[in-house]
Amino acid sequence: MKLKRGLIQIYTGDGKGKTTAAIGQALRALGHEFKVGIVSFFKHPDLDYGELKILRNLRMDIFHFAPRHPHFYEMDFKDVREDCFKALPFIQEIFQRGEYREENMIY
Repeated sequence: MKLKRGLIQIYTGDGKGKTTAAIGQALRALGHEFKVGIVSFFKHPDLDYGELKILRNLRMDIFHFAPRHPHFYEMDFKDVREDCFKALPFIQEIFQRGEYREENMIY
């Protein structure tokens, strides 16, 4: 089956499993030679996350927004929400450019 357009999957909620689920789906897509981008929230790009290091080595694009996790930093909910909403225009832009469509598969 060939996809005609990119897909967006969103993982939310308390507790564990969001990053694991996203990485699993991203690895499956890479295995099928799709170009993959992950928009990451609450993972600071300067910290040494093992999962992000290996994904970059696999040519996966990772974009960071809202790098400070509200669980670990004292933050106002309004500030967290504002940081997260900064990602929306970026996501819209990359989909409009078509970077993550079938014709841009990695071979």
